[in-house]
Amino acid sequence: RMLRVAVGWLARGFGTALGAVGPESILATCAIMMFSTKYFFPKGYRRNIYGRVYSALTLLAAVAAQFWLPTLEPTYELGSFGKANLTHPPIVPEQLSRGELNASFGEFFRDGFGRRVILRGVNLAGSSKLPVGTSTHEREGFIEQVTHGNISFVGRPFALADADEHFKRLRAWGLTFVRFLVPWEAVEHKGPGEYDLEYLAYLREVVGKAAEYGISVFIDPHQDVWSRFTGGDGAPAWTLDKVGFNISALHESGASFTHQGHAHPFDDPLPFMAWPQNHGRLATATMFTLFFGGRDFAPNLIIDGENVQDFLQGHYFRAFARVAKELRGHKNVVGFDSLNEPHYGMIGWPDIQEFSRYRHGRAHSWFQAFQIGEGFSHTVEMYDRPLIYNGEIEMNPGNLRAWKDGSHCVWKNEGIWDVKEGEAVLLKPDHFSKKPDGSPVDIVDDYMVPFFRKFTAAIRAEAPDSLIFLDRNTDFEDPLVAHAPVAPEMEGVVWAPHWYDLIPLVCKSFRSHIGIRKAIIPYPVLGNGNLVKEYSRQLQELASHAKLIGKRGAPTLIGEIGIPMDMKAGDAFKSGNWDLQISAMDTTLQALDMALLSATIWNYTPDNSNANGDGWNGEDLSIFSPDQHLDRKNIYSGGRALPAVIRPIAWRTAGDPLEMAFDLRDRIFTFKYKPDPEIRAATLIFVPQYHYLDQPPVVELSEGATSQFLPSHQMLKVWHASGGTDVVTVTLSPAKPFEALIF
Repeated sequence: RMLRVAVGWLARGFGTALGAVGPESILATCAIMMFSTKYFFPKGYRRNIYGRVYSALTLLAAVAAQFWLPTLEPTYELGSFGKANLTHPPIVPEQLSRGELNASFGEFFRDGFGRRVILRGVNLAGSSKLPVGTSTHEREGFIEQVTHGNISFVGRPFALADADEHFKRLRAWGLTFVRFLVPWEAVEHKGPGEYDLEYLAYLREVVGKAAEYGISVFIDPHQDVWSRFTGGDGAPAWTLDKVGFNISALHESGASFTHQGHAHPFDDPLPFMAWPQNHGRLATATMFTLFFGGRDFAPNLIIDGENVQDFLQGHYFRAFARVAKELRGHKNVVGFDSLNEPHYGMIGWPDIQEFSRYRHGRAHSWFQAFQIGEGFSHTVEMYDRPLIYNGEIEMNPGNLRAWKDGSHCVWKNEGIWDVKEGEAVLLKPDHFSKKPDGSPVDIVDDYMVPFFRKFTAAIRAEAPDSLIFLDRNTDFEDPLVAHAPVAPEMEGVVWAPHWYDLIPLVCKSFRSHIGIRKAIIPYPVLGNGNLVKEYSRQLQELASHAKLIGKRGAPTLIGEIGIPMDMKAGDAFKSGNWDLQISAMDTTLQALDMALLSATIWNYTPDNSNANGDGWNGEDLSIFSPDQHLDRKNIYSGGRALPAVIRPIAWRTAGDPLEMAFDLRDRIFTFKYKPDPEIRAATLIFVPQYHYLDQPPVVELSEGATSQFLPSHQMLKVWHASGGTDVVTVTLSPAKPFEALIF
């Protein structure tokens, strides 16, 4: 134990001494941990002399990289971007609507002509997770919102009076496919079956306003770690109350970790990415287990005459079916996400005495979590950063219960454990690994697929031609597994997993020439070109699982992808130098282009601020902020990392896309596709005015191909010759040289 404490402090001290945490510091930390502690390795890995030599070499490379890599970072002169004629802000053609966008022909979306479609847009918005006028850093009145219910989501993501400004901006930026956040709480916060009619009316109005700007949306029933009251967002407070939780005691008892309740003097300010640790806390894990598997694992928990699973899922399905009913008259609503980043709680856990391999915050077993929730105190290991041991801490020293008076732990009621003579006794350690008939559980087939089918049926009963977007399980035990459903009978379905480079996301730093390969045993990736390829490999691996959905496979849309804007302690806010953010975003979107994937960037938050970011758990990923909106006449003002965000894209291709790349250095776009002889409609390529100013770009085409540039719509039309070349190549370059980028 003393060795682990020393190693933890050494690793943290090493990173601090090197300055801003970056990939090289992560390598150093991993090297020290590999050399000294068993927790870093997967089961069965044996530390030996070779492993120690590898860790020592990794440490040396990390030290050298800390001083050498910053000299390789690109710099950008923002003054050359977005200086087009602002008298008439640029527009783009209307996005495809419901019924026009087809998801039943394999890896690409298709339009009515059969053209392959690549969609790009944003998540709207980060602050939509919370009621109007609230942020997670504001404690006052948080718990009172449960008892008084004086909340509203009317005005999320923005007031109707401001809708024109924001939709006009997104249209000019070419981000016309929107993942629109609608938490369950926004619809049904008043109580079971009580819908917020004012919010539903607002939703109709704001979605209708999006249609005026040619913007299509799909509704995202957003949640993170279940609810605002368990450290995230999503479900109404009454879901916790109905199960028996005392919401006002969840943080203090240790059943959850909330930004609002955070007051530990050694953890102030809020640790980076602290909220995911709630996946391992009692409240979040219990709610997800009940939501997906209550009939199997809590058959005795009956609420309002039905099993807890049927009660929770039933209200969830009916709430979003009501949203579908309200919006079915708006054809720009193409469909619904099923559930953001679902988690399956304790389902499948072989022994609830075992600890998770992912250590972050206070680390305890599920059995310890049950006891802590019932008022026992426990001394547990503390990891103030993921996997970095930081000693021990007492949880629930005040012996508070997470349950209401008169209620007991639902798992105690199910006979999984009990208290005898003042001591906790475990009775069924493998309870969550087996179904009632004794057979082992299959999380995807037994719980994920049935949920997807029921959700799809509920939505399509109100809006029959809606597309359904499926996200993968958020699995911290095996993050290399995509957990895609095998569902060949499901049509009109989109595989919509999320992807982030976790180093910038968690550490809020980035190096364009070094990264970490995602593997069982990670190792460094050197060079920006190789880093782009590694990102693209991960994205393509995710997309490959879409082949299991539908008769011909399903298209993939990366539902969330992005970078933190407050890297290096928010230096860009003070200096105005956004080089690091542009480089990180460009590397990410280069990989997305290479993988030929659709995506909605996380995120666009209209009320973002430099001080409090997106207003939720210390995150700041918005590509727009009022604090950067200094020129009200400039449609690009307020944007962050825009040179990378706004980029040429092959929107609709008359054939199979083969390659797509945008070189930000020279602003050269290259696209190759194999023509489909059955399609006579033109290939449409978005050519952003932001990069090419008022001058039409130089267009180079394969022999026999022709084109037409529509500057007012930022669009290039390309027709391939009948019986012409097997591959059409399109190259765009500036009409005159730029001296804007210095590398």
